[in-house]
Amino acid sequence: MKQHYGYVAPILALSFVLVTGCSPVSGSGGQPTGLVPGPGEVKGWEPLGKARVYHRDNVFDYMDGQSELYFTYGFQEVTVQRYKPPRGANAVVELYRTGSDADAYGLFTFYSTGSAVSLGAGGAAQPGQVIVFWQGRYFVRIFADKGTTEEAALLSLAQAVSNKLPKGGQRPALVTKLPAEGLRAPSIKFFHRKIALDNILFLSGENTLNLSDSTNGVVAEYQRAGQKPILLIIEYPDQAEAREGLASLRKEAPDAAPAAGQRGPYLAAAFDTVDQDLAAKLVDQALIAANK
Repeated sequence: MKQHYGYVAPILALSFVLVTGCSPVSGSGGQPTGLVPGPGEVKGWEPLGKARVYHRDNVFDYMDGQSELYFTYGFQEVTVQRYKPPRGANAVVELYRTGSDADAYGLFTFYSTGSAVSLGAGGAAQPGQVIVFWQGRYFVRIFADKGTTEEAALLSLAQAVSNKLPKGGQRPALVTKLPAEGLRAPSIKFFHRKIALDNILFLSGENTLNLSDSTNGVVAEYQRAGQKPILLIIEYPDQAEAREGLASLRKEAPDAAPAAGQRGPYLAAAFDTVDQDLAAKLVDQALIAANK
């Protein structure tokens, strides 16, 4: 069976088009457009036109082919504002409101790229090109449009957005239960449904693990004994569904994972290693930690 593990690159992650026919929406305070900086609020940056807000019923006018993925993370709306910088390329701020802190964190893990930066509850950046961070129920992406801009200037714009959002943000409990030994933290990806998992760890064309909006999942890369095993943990609504998920994995993709197991409502499996003992130990550690 063909297996594929990989992290989503920005060019694959986001393919959007702006539609000028969408009416701008204005607001202040807690309203969507009040959460992006206005004229004179960030030194050197000035808004180009008014912010636009896209909801679940019209977000297809803005996103080209990515809407379904965002819906799996509890997408509510996205506010989009373009800015003219002091120097360099224009910038675009995308402010996504999701259904929960966990979903905002999940989007961040899915789309994060570059090096860690101190923004919100967690951020990452490719200098002068793109910054992403999450904060509470919000996932924010800020990128230079058709070029690059000064790193410090882009960070100042990102910090101004962060300052307008509710503080804090709680990571999903499942993520905190990952075994610590050898964990590569930047590799963590949190998700719910198959459409997201397929872009992280491809198992088959079928919904082999019976994933849904009611399941939580995490994938992470480890560095152990000179190998880089991939750990997958799925949290199901109950033990019966977890047992069914493991049975389906063994039936539909019997050669996919060197080790897999289930305990309580959790399923764990290890990939990308030929060391059976290493894989079995990692799976066992994951199931013990998840059920504590």
